[in-house]
Amino acid sequence: MILPPHPFRVVRVFRGSSLRSGFTLIELLVVITIIAVLAAITLGISRGASERAATDRARAELAVLSTALEEYRRVFHDYPQQAGGAVLLAALAGRAGPTGSPLQRAPLVALEGFTLENHNPFLAGNVLLDPWNQPYVYSPYLAGPRRGFRLYSVGPDGNDHPPTSTGMIDYDAAANLDNVYAHR
Repeated sequence: MILPPHPFRVVRVFRGSSLRSGFTLIELLVVITIIAVLAAITLGISRGASERAATDRARAELAVLSTALEEYRRVFHDYPQQAGGAVLLAALAGRAGPTGSPLQRAPLVALEGFTLENHNPFLAGNVLLDPWNQPYVYSPYLAGPRRGFRLYSVGPDGNDHPPTSTGMIDYDAAANLDNVYAHR
């Protein structure tokens, strides 16, 4: 006697070709390759976006610092006369005059929006850091009829080719290509 199949039992009948269960190795490799390519594209795009955001932040901070240095010149009739990030911070925090003489004035820039090497802006030797955690570079140029300053970030690679003996910056030097300048 042949019993009908149980209603809850699945009966499979295979005719002709063999059963194909699962994926072939080639199919799995193709899927893995597609996922890897999509992940690489996504990571590349996000890295480029974060670099652009850091560069934009550096430009904005340099603009604020440049404006504060112009206000400093208006108040003191000169820019800070010594080079260095610590000199820049001391001057803009109201702690130093143009020659480095100690002062007690109100800051010319709100330091809360900036990254400092040490969290205390009144700590001697402290510097303002760019988005890549490198000190901003400040140097005055006092010779000649036009007094001014250079203010820039060394950029993501942290490299910098110093100005020439005549004081000119070689913007095309490999080390300077990713630098972010206040006046450029």
